[in-house]
Parts: sequence; structure tokens; C-alpha cells
Amino acid sequence: MQPRKIILAVFISIYILLSAYVMLIFIASSTFGDRDSRVTVSSMLDGTAYRPFVYRLIVPKLTALVVTLTPAELESSMNDALHHSPSVGFVLQTNPMTVGHIFSRADLLYTRLVLVLIMSSFLIGYVVMLYKLAAVLFPQQWATSLFAPIIGLAMIPACTWPQLYMYDPAVLCLTAACYYYLATQKWKHYLFWFFIAALNKETSMFLIFFFCIYFYKKLPHRDFFRYLVAQILIYGYIKVGIDFYYANNLGDTAENHFMQHIDLLFHSRYGLQDIFTVFVTLYLLLFRWQEKSVFIRYALFVIPVNYAAYFLFCLPGEYRDFFEIFPIIALLITDTLVTGTGIASTAFFNRPLHNGTLT
Repeated sequence: MQPRKIILAVFISIYILLSAYVMLIFIASSTFGDRDSRVTVSSMLDGTAYRPFVYRLIVPKLTALVVTLTPAELESSMNDALHHSPSVGFVLQTNPMTVGHIFSRADLLYTRLVLVLIMSSFLIGYVVMLYKLAAVLFPQQWATSLFAPIIGLAMIPACTWPQLYMYDPAVLCLTAACYYYLATQKWKHYLFWFFIAALNKETSMFLIFFFCIYFYKKLPHRDFFRYLVAQILIYGYIKVGIDFYYANNLGDTAENHFMQHIDLLFHSRYGLQDIFTVFVTLYLLLFRWQEKSVFIRYALFVIPVNYAAYFLFCLPGEYRDFFEIFPIIALLITDTLVTGTGIASTAFFNRPLHNGTLT
């Protein structure tokens, strides 16, 4: 076997292990076990969850479709098999406080299995799209493509408080896919994935903002406005349609946590650890700034808009709101690490990439 294939096989093994760890964090969240009455597995699947959670359609509707197409006898036998599985019993005995709530509904075990498989597929898609996006933006650094999925996955556990939702892996995957097709300017593909991303979560609007600031002077005006109008129409149609369809659900169109952030600002004290974290983060993002891809530098302008949304609509510390910019942050950090340590220039990893494929 060629050394390059061996290296790739080793990294794929790491991706699988890390993805499994991240999925365990997802399914251990309170939202996955129906402990949050506003957003349960059943209510998301049947469309009765509180707003704005019910607006996030892709993962619950895919899950509901698979379960609906499954014969009732097969679903019942799968529920029974999972309920009496020795593996499930071992997991429950190992850590009952963390995972016990997941198995509290014997009639939903098969549904949750389908849901986990769909979520895992999106997480795998996130890994693949990070690899491909790195190959386009850093074509001479194979190390960046190899390590970007590791950094991208490793960042997720830091943003798991207070909880994660079933649609979050899809946010990561679909956002990375949209950035990839924007970088390669494959517009039909981009508009398709943007449509899916808008169905998955309304924060896909950040992609429109990035499109405007990056492509305004890079595309002929006719093409720029044509693609801009297409995105606005897609997003507007989906947003208005979903809001109208679920208008009678309990909850609000958007949660407001502005005053909680204000209260935290006036009652929090920052220590040396916080200051150190800020400087390390800035270094990781901005190291060799002028040498980084213009595309990835422009993408950072989305962060202030993303932060404004976080300040208004998210709980303090709910950093999963930044999943829409995670692919870019992961690539910036990876580039800093592989170039700053010299890994990127070693003969072991210094193999060029063309069009996202190994050479």
C-alpha cells in the first residue's frame, strides 16, 4: 500500500473515532432524551414542538419519513430488540445518569436509532466538506486538509453547553457545503445546498451576508444581483412559509436573551484566564493573515453579525450559535497550527492537492 493511502487511512480512523465521541455528546444532551418539554423527539417529528425549534425541518422530517416507510412489525421488533439488547444494558450500567433518559421510551428506540444515523451522516458530511474546502483554499497544504476535520470535530464539545439539538450536525455539514460551492463558484450546487440549509435553520441567512461582501466586486453586476435575488427569494419563501405553517405552535418566532447578556456584562468579572484565551484565539485566527486565502479572510466578517445574533437570541455561553462560521474558524486554526509547527512543510505531508482530490 502506498504511504499516502496509509496516512489517509490513519486519519480516517481518527475521524471516525472523534465523530463517534461527538455523537455521544449529542445524544447525551437533555434535548435528545425528551427532558426539555418544549422540544422532544416526538414533538419535533410530528411538528408540535415549540417555536422556533419546530422551524428546523430537515433532520426531523427525514427521520419521520424513514420511520413512516418502515413497516409497523419491523419497527416493533426493532424496539423490542433494542430494549433487550445486552449492549444497551451495558451502557445503562456504565453511566445511567448520563444516558438513562435516552432509553426511557421503549416505543421510540427505533426512531432514535434512525435519528442518530441521520445525524451521524451529517457529521460525516461535515468531515468530508471540511476536507474538500481545505483542499480548495489551501491547495499546496495536504496537512491542512488532513487536520481540518480533526480540529473541526474537536471544537464541537467546547460548545455543547447548555445543550445540543438534533439539527446541529446538519448545520455544520450544510454550512461547510455552502462555503465549498461558493469557493468553487458552482452556483447551481450552491443554491441547492443553500435551499437545504435554509430548511434546516434560519441562520443560513449569514451565507447571504458573506456572499454580498465577498462577491460584490468579484462577479459581473448582472450575475451578482441574479444570485443575490435567487438567495433572497429562496430564503424568504422558506421563512415566510414555515412561519405561517407553524403560526399556531406555542413559543416565539425567536427567543430573546438580550437582557441576560446585559446582566452578565455588569456582574461578571474577567480573569487572566479569559484574557489569555482571547489572545490565543486571536493568534490562532490571524497568524500569517496576509498569506491566507482572501475567501477565508472575508468569511471572518460574518463573525460580528453572528455575534450580534448570539447576543440577542442565544443564552449566555450558548456558543453553538457560531456553528455557521465553524468551518472557517476550523480552517484558520488548522492553517496556523500546521504552518506554525512546520508540519505543513515536511516531506511527510507536503503533497499538493488539485480540485479537492489527492495527487
